[in-house]
Amino acid sequence: AGHIVQVALVHGATLKYPPSVLVSAALLLSNQLVGRRVVWPRKMARTSGRSRKELTPLAKELRSLLQFSTRVQTRWLQKEGVASMPKQAYAEDQTGSATKARGSVVDWLRDVHLQLNYWTATLHLAVSIVDRYLSVR
Repeated sequence: AGHIVQVALVHGATLKYPPSVLVSAALLLSNQLVGRRVVWPRKMARTSGRSRKELTPLAKELRSLLQFSTRVQTRWLQKEGVASMPKQAYAEDQTGSATKARGSVVDWLRDVHLQLNYWTATLHLAVSIVDRYLSVR
């Protein structure tokens, strides 16, 4: 559900919805995507103050945004992803001080990641960016 909300927030059309409605629709869609037998339990309806019927149009919109986002990511990876990956053996070409510097940067990124409670994918992306930078230097 968190990823669905992140995709939705990038798209301006979803900003017209109150955050509670957006999150509720994302939870509904998430439950649908994972195949839950009851996708909108009574307790969720009571807690959110929203019915499944009320959230379904937004959940459908979110599904479309999610599918579009996935297609864009796939196309980017096919076109740019491989070209922008770090060279396979770049670390072997680095001097000892460069390897230590990379380790220090990765440790610092990990500490920031833990302190700010970011998603694991954010840390992986940051390390990937560092590696891509170092591989072209």
